Amino acid sequence: SPQRKAKLQAEPAGILQDNERMAYETNGRFILNCASSFCWDALEAHCYNAIQAIDADSTDSSSCVSDALQEQLIAADRWGNTALHAACYNSPPADSIRAILVAVSRAFPFPNTSRPITSARSMDGSTPLLIACATGASLEVLELLLNGLKDDEREEEQNITKEKRNVREHSGVEASIPDHRGNTPLSELLINYEVQRKSVG
Repeated sequence: SPQRKAKLQAEPAGILQDNERMAYETNGRFILNCASSFCWDALEAHCYNAIQAIDADSTDSSSCVSDALQEQLIAADRWGNTALHAACYNSPPADSIRAILVAVSRAFPFPNTSRPITSARSMDGSTPLLIACATGASLEVLELLLNGLKDDEREEEQNITKEKRNVREHSGVEASIPDHRGNTPLSELLINYEVQRKSVG
């Protein structure tokens, strides 16, 4: 929301409120729970506040937040859905997907660690992109999942080094990964399109 964004901009960079820090350190499923329950403002706020805390503080406290952020991004429900999967099921705002991807790029800054997060498969083999295609996510969400973040979007949240800028090549999800039934993101997109076409026809 505009009010929440204004509050975030007004707060000193790197500051987590006590209740927010406690949520990160004690609830390894906070972002997942937000994505599952449509709490988009809370999801975005916690992702960005954690990133600011990591970047602004080099102490053990920052390390704890970084570890907790990693834990939350890989946490999965009983069906194997991560926060990114859960968000894609729920017609997410593009800003929420962007917040998760920025958090992934900060918590897992190198391709061999970030790619398994964005291309993670649930228990039925679905990637976040496949779910987004099957549920009719917006074009902006699909573009974010396919292409990852632009360099300027990363730099908006953090001062990245040249070597970390290479993450962009690996931050998008694999478009060809099928689920266990052989469905691909493209086939799910076509099915969803046909359903929508018939519903308005």
